[in-house]
Amino acid sequence: MKYIFFLFISIFVLTGCLSRQVKEVADWEDEVLIAEECGVDGLICCASDPKCKYGQVCCVNPTNDKKTYCAEECVCGELNKFCCSDNLSCNEGLVCLEGSCISCGKDGEFCCGNNSCEGDLLCSGGVCRPCGVEGGVCCVEEDPCSKEKEKNLECANNICEICGTAGNRPCATQPVCNVGNLLNNNSCIPCGKANNPCCNQEESDYECENNLKCDLGFCN
Repeated sequence: MKYIFFLFISIFVLTGCLSRQVKEVADWEDEVLIAEECGVDGLICCASDPKCKYGQVCCVNPTNDKKTYCAEECVCGELNKFCCSDNLSCNEGLVCLEGSCISCGKDGEFCCGNNSCEGDLLCSGGVCRPCGVEGGVCCVEEDPCSKEKEKNLECANNICEICGTAGNRPCATQPVCNVGNLLNNNSCIPCGKANNPCCNQEESDYECENNLKCDLGFCN
């Protein structure tokens, strides 16, 4: 019985010692982390001198002096680096945003200098977007939505939208609805098939398909 009691006490004491050692290690790691929250490579510069340790220099955002980082050398104009302070410039293919150089010119990215984009992308609202396709901006051409002809696209409010087909708005030019569709409440709906409304003969050369007949406005 005494042996069991002694063993229990020993385990309790040993557990307490181990817990204290683990806590001391954790506290030491936290102190190191706190001590290096500034002043080392890639982290913000310290508020007091030396702003950076180990001979590194403090790099400052040209548009916001509160944004800083420590480095061996302050390089400007490169991707994810600060813009060059003379004219907030960046290397080719990059654009300056809030003092930092980011990628530009690709689909969904900010437009590069002079509102330029890669390939046949078009700058719209400061962002590079495809033109001439469904949901894209209208191209600066005689036919601004011609890249997906099978979709019957039309330029509306500088966006290429489907028109004239079932469930979509009517086109601005004739025919306002494609063959097999009928204008109803400013929308194109299917017509001519069984249980569909009869097609309008003014916009198509038939009322109903195949052997169906128009009866009381519906094809049966």
